Amino acid sequence: MANSFDDVNTEVNAIKTNVRQAFKKVEPLISQLDTLIKEKNVFKQQVDEIQRKYDDLGNELSELQKKLSEQKVEFESQKQTNENRLVSLQREVDLLTLDKKKLSEKTKTQDEKITTLESQKEELLQSLRDRSS
Repeated sequence: MANSFDDVNTEVNAIKTNVRQAFKKVEPLISQLDTLIKEKNVFKQQVDEIQRKYDDLGNELSELQKKLSEQKVEFESQKQTNENRLVSLQREVDLLTLDKKKLSEKTKTQDEKITTLESQKEELLQSLRDRSS
């Protein structure tokens, strides 16, 4: 029986040794696992932060696109107003040019009449002088 007890004791000691060796092999793996878990948590925080920034930029982009769209509508409206005003002013210029042309022709006609009348006046004056002499 003593032999049997010694055998069991030897086997228990061998098992203890195997367990210690297994723990020695597992401890670095557990440490690595803890490190990896910590790194994973850091990466997750970084990913979450990047996602928040991405979402913020997406919201900002949406706002800018909305403002751009509003400004585009305003610009197109202003452009149309300016084009209409330009057409209106061009009509006014055309009418004024026509009026100027008519007045110029009228002035020319008046000048010709004045020249004719002055010539007639001179002839009449000359005729009166001739009669009086």
